[in-house]
Amino acid sequence: MTFKPDGQFQQGLQSLASMAQSLPATEQKQFLDTIQRQVAGKINPQTMSMDGQTLKQVQSELGRLSRNWSGDPSADKRNLGAAVGEVKNLIDQSLGRNNPPELANALQSANAAYANYARLRGAAGSTGAMNNDGVFTAAQLQSAVRGADKSVGKGATATGDALMQDWSSAGQKVLGNKYPDSGTAGRSMLGYLLGGGAFAAPGAILPTLAAAGAASIPYTQAGNKLATMLLTQRPGIAAPIGRAVIGSAPLAIPAANLLGNSIGQSK
Repeated sequence: MTFKPDGQFQQGLQSLASMAQSLPATEQKQFLDTIQRQVAGKINPQTMSMDGQTLKQVQSELGRLSRNWSGDPSADKRNLGAAVGEVKNLIDQSLGRNNPPELANALQSANAAYANYARLRGAAGSTGAMNNDGVFTAAQLQSAVRGADKSVGKGATATGDALMQDWSSAGQKVLGNKYPDSGTAGRSMLGYLLGGGAFAAPGAILPTLAAAGAASIPYTQAGNKLATMLLTQRPGIAAPIGRAVIGSAPLAIPAANLLGNSIGQSK
């Protein structure tokens, strides 16, 4: 992918520069210096563009600066962080205008997957999970989600909008601080739930779950709630789940019946 400072990007940048004039002199200088170093200074003067490697470095650095300043106690620094974040947004928005749609979509998916992974990594790296072979609970994921929230005062977490908070909160309500069982089936289902299906296809995971004893999951209190939540709140994965479990018969015939009924209700 390449970044080109087209007319729409330049107009947006001019508007941001005008707004930044309301900042104190120190923050104004930091904003202009950031644009010079991270945007203007990284554009190839011959092609008037950034190549993909340079672009990714710029996006990462702008994101880092924005997060750091946005978490500062000073209101002026937080406003500076917001302004730098908008510069990154302008760059991100321009990519769809100047690159093939499939590349822009692939980049968006890669960024989303990495953001999810970072939170899973934080949960797996917690003290409790490290003492449990890297297997983490919903409560530990909840803590990692909150820790990764860089909004002022953890505002995104407070309003329930932090990334992956929907999964961690649901897991916490259903599973609490412990696993429903100590066997492979419970842990595998938890791993799929917390991963949100981002790292493996349902068709690849669920036959393994069924072979490990998935037929028993719907008959536990936690398993029943988990199955219902997966199928009613995430209908996009309901059909693959149903097909995978049904395909594991005769072991999972009771589970297939329960999942099949839930799929019908969710359509």
